[in-house]
Amino acid sequence: ELNYKIQVDENVEDDKIQIPHSLIYTFAENAIKHGLRPKQDNRILSINVFKVDHQTKISITDNGVGRAKSKELNTTDTGKGMEIVKIIISGYNQLHGGQINYSVEDVLEGTEVMGTLVEIWV
Repeated sequence: ELNYKIQVDENVEDDKIQIPHSLIYTFAENAIKHGLRPKQDNRILSINVFKVDHQTKISITDNGVGRAKSKELNTTDTGKGMEIVKIIISGYNQLHGGQINYSVEDVLEGTEVMGTLVEIWV
């Protein structure tokens, strides 16, 4: 079972956001495959889109097992997903003069890993 929430802030003009078509999908898929699938219950995936100053920020958060535990459990497959993301973003930025950036980090509660957070800045 998977619970998910997709929230777009009312200040975001979603019809004007230009990002590569597979970008959010790839991060959401990774969250499900590597973070949430190995978890026993209470699987939650959240996608939030909002404005920060003049940029759009897209956050993809899961409450999965975390990156280190995922590697330990060997949930990884070819490892090509993140390589492809880097190529897509680089090509998009060159072609459109854009500046898409992203970061991936652990969600921590104290020292305990409580999931993964991806932030995409457009």
